[in-house]
Amino acid sequence: MVTSTTAKFSRDELCERWGIKYTQYYERLKALNLDSKHLTEADIEELDRLDAHIKNGGKIKDFAAEENSTQSESAIAPTTESEAIAPRENPVEPDEANTEGLAIPDPPPEPETPESEIYRHAAELKAYYATHPDLVALHLASQMGEDDLPPDLAAKVYEVREAAHPKPNQRDVAAAILQRHKNQTSGKS
Repeated sequence: MVTSTTAKFSRDELCERWGIKYTQYYERLKALNLDSKHLTEADIEELDRLDAHIKNGGKIKDFAAEENSTQSESAIAPTTESEAIAPRENPVEPDEANTEGLAIPDPPPEPETPESEIYRHAAELKAYYATHPDLVALHLASQMGEDDLPPDLAAKVYEVREAAHPKPNQRDVAAAILQRHKNQTSGKS
């Protein structure tokens, strides 16, 4: 049994590898019924073949149809003369449950626009933020004011602010300046 390991490529790396945009990337995954979160090395190889097919002027739907016909031909093709002559024991007839051999046209792809790409990216960010609690907490924290803090944390903020930016008393500042000046002039005499 051959096991395939999960490929460790990010979406951005794969888009750069094939010179495509996110929408094209997802169209290719959808056409090959691949899950973007669990791509194997075999999946990447198939996507490489699809990319070569497209760069040679082919279309995604043609590639998927070719892959299906190649797989079904290799499963059906007789390997000996007696198999070629013998009738098939279980002929495959299309029905509602078995539509693998039928060619179903793909819907036309959405026209790719900068807006659709931005929208897709925004949707991915929204999903990412919705599924990562630390990011949700960070977003919540960015909306909080100091009045929303519990008393112990508000006290810490006040202490740090006072240490970093003390509000000097004008009388104390003037006295310190005068004392330094006196010390400097008395040392020169």
